[in-house]
Amino acid sequence: DRCTYESEDQLAQAEIAAGKAEAAIQRLNHVLASGTLRRPPGDMERAELVETLGSAFLQAKRYGEARQRFEESIAINRGILDAPGEQLERESVQRLYEAGFRGLTEADLRLGMLPEAALQAWEGFRSKRWRPGTPAKPERVKVAQRPSAGTVKLTYALLPGGVSVWLSDARGVEQRWLPADAVRAATATLVGLVSDPAASRMAVQPAARRAGGLLLGQFESRLVSRHGVTELLIDADDSLSSMPWAVTELSGRKLVEQFALVMTAGFASTSHPPTAIGPASRVAVFANPDVGGLR
Repeated sequence: DRCTYESEDQLAQAEIAAGKAEAAIQRLNHVLASGTLRRPPGDMERAELVETLGSAFLQAKRYGEARQRFEESIAINRGILDAPGEQLERESVQRLYEAGFRGLTEADLRLGMLPEAALQAWEGFRSKRWRPGTPAKPERVKVAQRPSAGTVKLTYALLPGGVSVWLSDARGVEQRWLPADAVRAATATLVGLVSDPAASRMAVQPAARRAGGLLLGQFESRLVSRHGVTELLIDADDSLSSMPWAVTELSGRKLVEQFALVMTAGFASTSHPPTAIGPASRVAVFANPDVGGLR
């Protein structure tokens, strides 16, 4: 039966990859129905099937049903993570748990949820606010107040249907979609060039401009100097976390030449306010002052 459930899930994933979402939905609904096999699926098996079903609904643009399935998958996986288990199994469940949140976030956006509300859910997940012992059903968390004047935060999420980008500043939150394949290609190209000691500046600069145009171009009007932006907070998901943001170009200049850059993962507020650093504080600072030829 285990092999059967795995096989059915893999077949459904292949149907989704081939653009046959309705076929995958029919298959998975049949498998999940009571009595279709000699025994019902176990928790982990059901979580896998339900998460794949959510992806099928998402591809079929049945966003309400997709949202329900992703919430169910998240709840099942939370229950598994809260219980003792083997490390290898927990890592597999964690991947499903994360996939559920990515699908849920996209379903929320496609259903027309306000960008700020969808961002709150994503930031809560990224900030590890859903931990063992908290309710299994996703909850919206309170996030830190909007950035003050002069500060902008950009949040990038790699979702099933593309890359969602949120810009938050003192005026509010704006959300845009980017093509995932183009983002991955631009990121890989720039990372490869920057990490190659033999690559010339002449080769790096065009790639830095292309990446900047793709990742930041839609927000250029809210980032340019006339708005007084001096600090840029970036929460870059998945492969984008390896992006050399400092040398990425916007309006013909490197980001590091225009902004104070802060890389972070999630912006959700915590119950402990920041502690002021004073003369008696102990601080460890790690930095590489050599960035793209600048010192």
